[in-house]
Amino acid sequence: RLRALLIGLIAGAAVFVLVGAITAAGAYFYYQNFNLILPGVSAGSIDLGGRTYEEAAFTLETTWQSQAAITYQAQDRRWTASPSELGLTLDVQATARAAADYGHGKSIPTEIADFLDSAMTGYSIEPQLSFDAQIARQTLTDRAAEINQPPQDASIKIEGGDLIAVPGVDGYSLDVEATV
Repeated sequence: RLRALLIGLIAGAAVFVLVGAITAAGAYFYYQNFNLILPGVSAGSIDLGGRTYEEAAFTLETTWQSQAAITYQAQDRRWTASPSELGLTLDVQATARAAADYGHGKSIPTEIADFLDSAMTGYSIEPQLSFDAQIARQTLTDRAAEINQPPQDASIKIEGGDLIAVPGVDGYSLDVEATV
């Protein structure tokens, strides 16, 4: 009776492993045959898994245009700019191509390993960005007039016959060249 139970457990475990292997193989072949980006693949925080190259490029373009923002701060004030205002451009085609190429065009064991790895733990593609320093310089120069604050020396003022000390104020300015 114990032997039958042991055989049943082993057979059940074997069936479980076999079903899991067949499911994983089926998913792998599905992604390969339809040229889909592997599950769990992203570019930064943008999930691209399960999309075609064209769908990924569209997703990257629309997300970059509508959601990307850079916030910078000086003292207690904050400003927000779009990446394009600061000279950053996402190369949508190159980023989508890198995502689409991950796990494709390699040996089958490597592709299976990439598929399982991205599906279980995720894989992030480095977004392909270009930087135009002149655009950033112009935007920051324009914003510097708003950011810069000259220092003010301490002073004394007379109010109702009393002398009142007015503390000095530290100044600050945006160093555009160091920032760019």
